[in-house]
Amino acid sequence: MASIQKRPDRVWHARHGDDAGKEHARHFARKVDGQRRLNEATASVVTGMYVDPAAGKVTFTDYYQQGAV
Repeated sequence: MASIQKRPDRVWHARHGDDAGKEHARHFARKVDGQRRLNEATASVVTGMYVDPAAGKVTFTDYYQQGAV
């Protein structure tokens, strides 16, 4: 599911869900920019190419404790 709404402060709030059901949102000054982001995100989820932005945020300590080093 994806949606875009205009906030009272005249900023566009675009949000979409991923395969895991987690919601992601960003703010845009122009509606066309928000809609473009939603279109790209929806297409990547449908094609299976979506990568969660938080997936790459692993601390070195966690990485080390997993025995990867």
